[in-house]
Amino acid sequence: MIPIILTGDLDGANARNWPGLVILDPDCPKPAAVLAQEWWESLFKLNPVNLIRTRTSDSARRKMEIMGHAIEVAAEVLIYGANENSALHREARAMRAGYDDIFENMSASAVVAAMTAERRDAHAWVKDRIKKLERYK
Repeated sequence: MIPIILTGDLDGANARNWPGLVILDPDCPKPAAVLAQEWWESLFKLNPVNLIRTRTSDSARRKMEIMGHAIEVAAEVLIYGANENSALHREARAMRAGYDDIFENMSASAVVAAMTAERRDAHAWVKDRIKKLERYK
């Protein structure tokens, strides 16, 4: 199965991804949701064009992160029963703090709006993989 999913301690990080590979800390909060984000990003980067664009363009990286985090929120909602609005706002704050280089010019509400615009596709992506994701719950 691609990506290859490994588990291990990442010294404080919840997970890391590379094209075709995800390493997940099984002790992170809501691991199935974290895995959903990393899984999608790992698959996205398998396309060499996407990989190059995310390495050379802040705009492309921002778009990837927005969809990845929209997928994480969708997984929180569908697998853990989280409140979607709260999850969106928490992720927006985290993205602005953790990726200040690509989100510094976006307000938290603009990040929420961008993730919300991806809601339908994010929910569909999670639903298609929900049984595999639930194994990591």
